[in-house]
Amino acid sequence: MKKIIATLICLFVFFIISASVQLAKHKGYVINGTFNGLDSGIIRMLSINGNVVMDSSLIVKGKFSMHGKIGLPQQFRFNVSPGNWNFLAFVEDTLISLSIDTTGANQYGDEKNHWSLIWEIHEEGSTLSDVFAKFKNETHQKYYKSVITSLREKLSAIGVNAKTTDNVNREIDSLKTLGLTEQKDWIENYINHKPSSIAGVFLFSQYYQSSPGMSLSYLDEILKKFSAPATSSTYFEELEGIAVNLKNAQRNSIAPDFTLLKRDKSEFKFSSTKGNYTLLDFWASWCIPCRKAIPHWKIIYSKYRPKGLIIVSISNDRNWDDWTKALDKEKMPWIQVIDEFASSNETAKVSDLFGIKAFPYYILIDKDGKIILSTNDESMMQSKIQEILK
Repeated sequence: MKKIIATLICLFVFFIISASVQLAKHKGYVINGTFNGLDSGIIRMLSINGNVVMDSSLIVKGKFSMHGKIGLPQQFRFNVSPGNWNFLAFVEDTLISLSIDTTGANQYGDEKNHWSLIWEIHEEGSTLSDVFAKFKNETHQKYYKSVITSLREKLSAIGVNAKTTDNVNREIDSLKTLGLTEQKDWIENYINHKPSSIAGVFLFSQYYQSSPGMSLSYLDEILKKFSAPATSSTYFEELEGIAVNLKNAQRNSIAPDFTLLKRDKSEFKFSSTKGNYTLLDFWASWCIPCRKAIPHWKIIYSKYRPKGLIIVSISNDRNWDDWTKALDKEKMPWIQVIDEFASSNETAKVSDLFGIKAFPYYILIDKDGKIILSTNDESMMQSKIQEILK
């Protein structure tokens, strides 16, 4: 028995020394990972949009190891094949251990295009991961997720025609707002105390993605609080780019030019509308409020087209067929184009150009190319058009 214990201690010490040697040798990251539910395969560390393979390793008997150097800490996407398993984890130049449990992973797609998202990740060694875990715990995200999931199940059981549907939807919206408020307060407090922390700018970047309608002034206010090394991170650079794009949608800004494809694959240049009042209508076939608004826009277009109004609908559909089917059904008599996506993991080119995250969204532009109004409020936009072209 003593020999067994001594052997186990030796193996443990060897593992720690070996990992430390790797870390010292590479002066970067060493990731040692174990899977529950996967025995073999290839694991790849990808850029967050999935376009670039940063590192890879074989999985042998449920274990893998990676080493390299990244500089500043980041969150990466990991993909495992076969099976197309995916999860997110933080990487920084230190010794990191990952325990990944495939139980309870979400399944998406069909037989031809199937992928899984793993949620149960236990990570040790990453400061960024530690802060993120504390943030999720102290903002009660498990609680909000659980209650909202229960309410959505209740909605499904009620049926779409029941009178109580609106009440449940309001309760869901209220919980989402409360949850986001908790997150906002926590993140602001963290940034105020640790403006140089990359964890702070990462968390704010995540909060921005889940907070449609964030004002440019608030974004600028937060960005001014950060200091190095947070200001050297990819998250800060991305937020700076978003701020620039939001300025494109501000009143009196000159709307940037863009080129997109029409249904017949011919090119449409936005600059071709100069000399007219132009409404950019950002929508998608899957967006219910967008499609409910179409009959109202038909009335506006019929009334104000003779007075110089042009409407350009920009679809956020990723699938061309979904877009054309909606066009056939809705029969909108104005210019129709579809936005571009650099990859399946990236957002749309022109929507990003104006900092748009939620649909529908409307931008009204004058004859000289200056923005008059930018809003997601259909009534406000229609009132502005009526005021200008009366």
